[in-house]
Amino acid sequence: MNESTPKPKPQMLGGDEDGSIDDKGRLLLSKRQRDLLGDDFVLSVSEYGTLQIYPAWAWERFDEEFRNIDLGNPYSVDYYDEVYGKAVFGLKFDTQDRIGIPKHLRDEFGLGAKVRVVGVGDRFLVWKPEELVKYRADKAYYNRSTRDRVRDLREKMLAEKRRKALEDREVNGAA
Repeated sequence: MNESTPKPKPQMLGGDEDGSIDDKGRLLLSKRQRDLLGDDFVLSVSEYGTLQIYPAWAWERFDEEFRNIDLGNPYSVDYYDEVYGKAVFGLKFDTQDRIGIPKHLRDEFGLGAKVRVVGVGDRFLVWKPEELVKYRADKAYYNRSTRDRVRDLREKMLAEKRRKALEDREVNGAA
C-alpha cells in the first residue's frame, strides 16, 4: 500500500469461538479471527486476568494514550508493570497460522489445550473456558480485586499526567 492509499478502516472484533493451544504453546484461531487481527499484533494481560490480543492498529491507539507518561510517577511504573511488563510485541502468525504464547503466560493464566477467544471491540480475550463461565455468571464481581487495582492504577496515572500537564502550562504561561 503506497502513502497516498488510505488505510482501511479497522473492523471491530467480536464473536466467541473455540481456540486451541498445541503442546508447544501455539494458539490456533479461526480464519475469521486471524483475518480480523491482521499481520501484526500484541499479546498482553487484561484486567480480567486473561490474555488479550490487540491488532497493531488497536495497540497503537491504546499505546498513544500512555506515551510521554512520567515514569517518576509511581502509578505509571505499577501500571506499566501490569500491562506492558508482560506484553509480547511484534507478534505474527507462523507459517501454519498459529501464535506462540510464552510458557510463563500459559502457566500464569492456566491455559490448556482448549480456550475460548472472545472479541471485545478492539481486541480478543483468550479465556480458560471454565473462567469464562465464571465471569459470565458473575460479571460484576469476577476477579474484582485485579480489575479494580488495574483500573485504579490507570486512573491515577492519567490523573497525574493531567495534573503535570496543567502544572507545566501554568509554569510556561507565567514565564
